[in-house]
Amino acid sequence: MEDTKSSGSRIVKNRQVHSEVVSETQCSAATALTDQPAALDDILRVIARQDKRLTEQDQTISELIKAVKDLSTRKAQQPDRRPRMQPKYTDDGQPICFRCHGVGHIAKKCNSIMLT
Repeated sequence: MEDTKSSGSRIVKNRQVHSEVVSETQCSAATALTDQPAALDDILRVIARQDKRLTEQDQTISELIKAVKDLSTRKAQQPDRRPRMQPKYTDDGQPICFRCHGVGHIAKKCNSIMLT
């Protein structure tokens, strides 16, 4: 019976030592945790600023996409101011001027005086 009691007291002693080690670890962890809130607060502030910037960028991108869609829709809906005329050519392939109906040049390079 004495052996059982002595082994039981060793277990208790081991448990006490173990609890002391745990409490020292907890103290050092608690000390580290008191240092961490300041760093964590800084990190959270940076993340909040980045989130705000990302939200602003998403909004800007959405506005730009909408503007591009509006412009492309508006351009597609606008009729041409005047219908484009197909250039005319002679049988041998020379251009015919729309302004003076001369052969060999186009209206852009026409030298004839336009009467209004």
